Amino acid sequence: MFVDRKRYQLNLGPAICLLLEKQLRRQKGLKGQLQKPADLDIVLCTTRAKKQYTEKVLEYLGIDDFIVLGRNLESWKHIYKLELIVDHIKRNPHPGLLLHLDAPDVIVTGDLQAAVDSFLSEFECDLLFGAEKNSAPGSKTISGVTDSEVEFLARIEAFEEATYQAPLQHLNAGCFIGRKECILKLFSEALHTRKQFQLNSRLSSGGRLCDDDQAILRELHRSHYPRIQIDHQNRVFQNLYATERSEISADHPVPGGIRFLMAYVRYLMFIGSSKIKRWLRK
Repeated sequence: MFVDRKRYQLNLGPAICLLLEKQLRRQKGLKGQLQKPADLDIVLCTTRAKKQYTEKVLEYLGIDDFIVLGRNLESWKHIYKLELIVDHIKRNPHPGLLLHLDAPDVIVTGDLQAAVDSFLSEFECDLLFGAEKNSAPGSKTISGVTDSEVEFLARIEAFEEATYQAPLQHLNAGCFIGRKECILKLFSEALHTRKQFQLNSRLSSGGRLCDDDQAILRELHRSHYPRIQIDHQNRVFQNLYATERSEISADHPVPGGIRFLMAYVRYLMFIGSSKIKRWLRK
């Protein structure tokens, strides 16, 4: 709900997403009409049996030939995403490009061929991640970790902030596109070298820092730039967390005024009902 509780800065991203989804469904000619690019493999990861938000969005657009990894797992650690994708590429080296989308919360707003074309023509890299405003995990916001772990994160942050122009300077691991050969090599390296980083502290979520895929991938990006880059200008990916309406790179502007307010109220009602359901299940 909040980006910064100390200043009570609201996270408007969910309301923006609701409005973008409404615009998507109003566009005639999109429902059921899009196809997966022939040279692209689309991968999502989740352990949940229930169909996730991103799956529903893709199917609405007519794209049903995507892969969902992880539904055979009984529990989840974020680092499993790297392991699942490495195993998938070993078994399926073709087609040559892979697009990963977080299963619970990614909206696709147009033809994915445009994303492929942009990656191939506008970026001189083999792997491109989305970008976000916040450093997560952040050296100034994480708690219960050692001084050396804080230094590890601070070094990553300093590199990202020196390499990319604000406000979107930090790697977000939820969405990425890249060449499978590169992803296989670099993810395999990350799974091997992460044990050498000495990131053993337990986070508030219960997992260990060394199992945080975003922390590991941010260090991989630092050590392999420019072969790995982030999309800080929103040419392929647009992160919505802590984002303002004016910062959205979309084909149509996000409405403001009463329409935006109503979308945010809908989000608050959803949060409230979810908390009530969890309370009743206890």
